[in-house]
Amino acid sequence: MLRIRWTSTTFLDVQKPIACVRMMRRKAPPPGKPPILPPSKQTRYQVVHVPWMKPEDVKELLWRRHAYNHAVVSIREQFKRELQAKVDSGEGIALLKKQELEEFNLILQANSEENEKLARQR
Repeated sequence: MLRIRWTSTTFLDVQKPIACVRMMRRKAPPPGKPPILPPSKQTRYQVVHVPWMKPEDVKELLWRRHAYNHAVVSIREQFKRELQAKVDSGEGIALLKKQELEEFNLILQANSEENEKLARQR
């Protein structure tokens, strides 16, 4: 029997189920969210079952992977050597920036001349 207090002097006897009174039930999760599960029931990762392949095919794929990775590493090393050679000879990124700035200034100059020409025609 649960007593609910209405005012400071009167009491009302109300019969409620024990599970509700003692809060034994878990609250329902909000809509759209999965319920909180104990660790033994949680799936922390997804297991992918790869279809069976012939051992020869697996060896071929592994060889291709190693060959591709080796080619990528070799290309990177070659690019680094060429870049270092250009920097040593003065043809590095600084030269490219200088050329771009000169080209940009030429374009700006041509644009300003075109604007002046159009202004004179008006």
